[in-house]
Amino acid sequence: MASISHQIFRAVRLIFVVLGPDLSPLCRCWFCDLDSHPVNLPQFLRRGLAVCQTFAIIPRENGSSVARQTDAFQSLTIRRNLVAVGTTLTNFPHGSFGSVFNTGVSLNAGLEYILQRHLSLEGIFGYHHFPSSLLGDLNVYQFSVNGKTYLTNGKIRPFVNGGIGGYEFSPGSTYFGGNFGGGILFNLTSRFGLQGSYNFHVVDTTGAAAKWSDAQAGLRVEF
Repeated sequence: MASISHQIFRAVRLIFVVLGPDLSPLCRCWFCDLDSHPVNLPQFLRRGLAVCQTFAIIPRENGSSVARQTDAFQSLTIRRNLVAVGTTLTNFPHGSFGSVFNTGVSLNAGLEYILQRHLSLEGIFGYHHFPSSLLGDLNVYQFSVNGKTYLTNGKIRPFVNGGIGGYEFSPGSTYFGGNFGGGILFNLTSRFGLQGSYNFHVVDTTGAAAKWSDAQAGLRVEF
């Protein structure tokens, strides 16, 4: 029986087949010698990232894409695919939620994957603390997937973002919710930047929805 890792390998290979022959050069580099030289899942993912970084996905006029190999060092210089973001500051409860809980502290840690120059996906873990003299302090743990769109290039890059996910209330249960907002990225170097953002959260809790916003600032590192 094939291992789980090889089942994943075959599924990824099938996705490339479905996408079309234009992506076959990338597929051949990623899956070369896979059957004769088995690798584990971390090795497979590292190989895929390395291969993708040495290819440029060139859009065509008909909407399809073609994979064209480029110089590895040039590709890595132009664009790094993964970004780590850490921010912290304060939050502001709104509505009925704000009548029970007071302003507290919010912290975010995110891993951003750059899809295109102006577009990225971000996985976010957030921690929101709300003090209260009526019901006791509340901690909310956020697990979200966000889309982010950068509006400009250059040293200063304003952006808008939004996403959905789960919000775990402690004490309490886990609820579905979403967030949207925007901010500004100030690039200090090609790898390091400062990011400030403001986001509004709505969580579908029992009864009235819990609503709050947070203003955060922190460091962004590309690698």
